[in-house]
Amino acid sequence: MAAEAATASTVTLRKPSRSLDIRAEDIYATLLLYARKIWPQKTIVSDGGVQDGVNLSSKAKAFGNVQLRGVKYGMTSHHRGKGYCYNFIEGRVPCKIQYLLGIQLSSDETKLVALVERFEGRNPADEVWKDGVKAVPWHDWSVDLGISLWDTRTEQLEAVAMEDLSGRFSWGDICLEIGLVRVVFSWDHTGQEPEPLDDDD
Repeated sequence: MAAEAATASTVTLRKPSRSLDIRAEDIYATLLLYARKIWPQKTIVSDGGVQDGVNLSSKAKAFGNVQLRGVKYGMTSHHRGKGYCYNFIEGRVPCKIQYLLGIQLSSDETKLVALVERFEGRNPADEVWKDGVKAVPWHDWSVDLGISLWDTRTEQLEAVAMEDLSGRFSWGDICLEIGLVRVVFSWDHTGQEPEPLDDDD
């Protein structure tokens, strides 16, 4: 697929895992809306419809994992990707990657896309325990420490450009007086730490 060369300068694509039927995966509508957003000059229609326009193919190329600026990212449903599926987008917004795809129009335009579920936002650091004690005393240094708190739920699946992935993190759930929260720990506090390319993991 042409998507493999479309952003070769930024994204290193590993061996494609398979051709994926995005209708069968029930993600066609999400990707159709995304395609219309990134190609606003085109009239993009469903490949199963009768309207005039450019079709979004119902077949996409799925990648178990990719590397972007030296950092590995993976999709949760692939054995080579599930260990790399928790990642940031838009700086330090944590999410879980469900799919890494190359989508294609009938006019041959392609795009590398990540389908992600964002962690639901909350700011329990602004809530207080009794006697005015902050729930998380590290809040004032959270940016330097690379630590943030989120809800334990995730938001609805959405599509983002694969190039918008912006780093890796670890996480854990803890119980505070304000309730159960998810603590996210950035792996890198200054810039993205590259990982070596390999084919054996």
